[in-house]
Amino acid sequence: MGVPCPTVLGTTDLYINAPRLSSIFFVCASPNSRWGWCRPLIKIIEIFGDGLVWMLVPVAFLIVTEEKWLIEFCVNILAATAFDLCVLFLLKMLASRPRPVANKGDMLIVVAVDNYSFPSGHCTRAGMMTYIIIEYFNLTGGYIALGGVWVVVMAISRLMLGRHYITDVICGTVVGFMEGAVVIAVWITVDNLESILSLFLRT
Repeated sequence: MGVPCPTVLGTTDLYINAPRLSSIFFVCASPNSRWGWCRPLIKIIEIFGDGLVWMLVPVAFLIVTEEKWLIEFCVNILAATAFDLCVLFLLKMLASRPRPVANKGDMLIVVAVDNYSFPSGHCTRAGMMTYIIIEYFNLTGGYIALGGVWVVVMAISRLMLGRHYITDVICGTVVGFMEGAVVIAVWITVDNLESILSLFLRT
């Protein structure tokens, strides 16, 4: 049985045929799948793309550090994660695309909107964080290649677990890069942070 097309986001041939094309990659969607033995390893990759992780880690650094550059970076990562979650909520509600039948409901944290598949939130975060880190630290060469590998690994892992269709991970990655560009464009500097804090402290 086919997956319903999205109510808003188009009906291209690739989108319609995504369930059939994607099923080829669902090799460890369950312990009984062809590559079920590597499912625990792929689920570790899943954890590193979870939105909760990208919120808790910056908060932990903010608690223990006094380095201004790290405070600036962590605050912006938190803001970026919140921005990403808002974009995901909007897009998932607009598309309302159910997850693949092969998906097992065993993700770290699941809220109502996570019942929808398009786009992949793990891929948006992988794309967004990779873009932010490369731009913020002015990385070049091999580091960019390494970031690209991470984005691809995250996308493939989502398919292997049966969490998403091909179009979900492709569009999620593209959306993530766009989000990263927006975050860099409106980056909050240390000086801006201090000005905002002083404004709140005076009120």
